[in-house]
Amino acid sequence: MVTTAQPRLVKPPTAPRPFRPVLRLETTLLTAVLLAQLVLGAATVAFVSLTSGDPQPAWLLDVHAAVGALATLLAIALLVGSARARDGYWVVRSAVVLGSLLVAFACGDRVVRTDGQAGWASFLMAVGAVVALAVCVRLLAATRGTR
Repeated sequence: MVTTAQPRLVKPPTAPRPFRPVLRLETTLLTAVLLAQLVLGAATVAFVSLTSGDPQPAWLLDVHAAVGALATLLAIALLVGSARARDGYWVVRSAVVLGSLLVAFACGDRVVRTDGQAGWASFLMAVGAVVALAVCVRLLAATRGTR
């Protein structure tokens, strides 16, 4: 009795997933919000006095915090979109963006709670925003030529 071997089922190689244009759109929006955030941060440092316990002008600090919250929400959306696209390159970089924005957010909270006396936290807040912006610019550069 001759037995024939069963052919092994070989999984065909998977093609790379197509780039999702929504990731580019989310990154573009986040980059614009981060640029506005840096300008608002500079204006806040220049014009808002926290030492009295009642920041003046308070509206500028409120807008700065709201734009920071918007940037954080956009970073979460970018991370979720990257994970859904199953693109490791984007997942890692969008996680760095979100992490640096969370550090900046925590440092901003520290600055306000200490009435502006935590200069190191103000510096780290700016560094967090710049790191997030730099990674977003790099992600946008990686999408050039894709549709």
